[in-house]
Amino acid sequence: MQGNEQIIRVIIVSFLIALFLGPVVIPVLKRLKVGQSIREDGPRSHLVKSGTPTMGGIIIILAILTSILTGKFFMSEVWAVIFFMLGFGVIGAIDDFIKVIMRQNEGLKPAQKIFGQLIFSVLLAWYGSKYSAMGTTLMIPFVNMHIDLGVLYIPFITFFAVGTVNAVNLTDGLDGLNTGVTLIVMAAFSLIANSLKETNQIYEG
Repeated sequence: MQGNEQIIRVIIVSFLIALFLGPVVIPVLKRLKVGQSIREDGPRSHLVKSGTPTMGGIIIILAILTSILTGKFFMSEVWAVIFFMLGFGVIGAIDDFIKVIMRQNEGLKPAQKIFGQLIFSVLLAWYGSKYSAMGTTLMIPFVNMHIDLGVLYIPFITFFAVGTVNAVNLTDGLDGLNTGVTLIVMAAFSLIANSLKETNQIYEG
């Protein structure tokens, strides 16, 4: 159960670091005027939120990286996930740069975002299929069921990764709704991590 305790510790530490960084980073973003303009074709009530700081993903990335590195999680699977996270972070940073610095509110085109996300997702799925201890097998938590996807593993993981990341966009910016949804999802992941018995299952399941 030591692996379980480590994962729970990382989740708690990440949450606390994010709580600490929020009041520090947000004022800095405001001073730098890193705020997104509001689309005119949206609800008129949203215009009052023009200039609200963007690039909040920096807080999440820093919190996760700090907790993982200080917890000495130097397994190859962890580095693969970090690479995946940073890759998506770069896509988000480019999108924010276009919106904030270049003043093009549309940011990256949807096709450009999906293309970039597919690249990193395919790389993650390929790495998992070749080098993870579980190979192309998925483990269903709570019921101890294992499913070997075989050749379907890479397309399934790719679809799952891209779909999960873009699901955030459905709530992002809606008056804090994204924060609440993220907390619920992270709580679910915490329960799943705690239900797994082996350390490699925690990282790969």
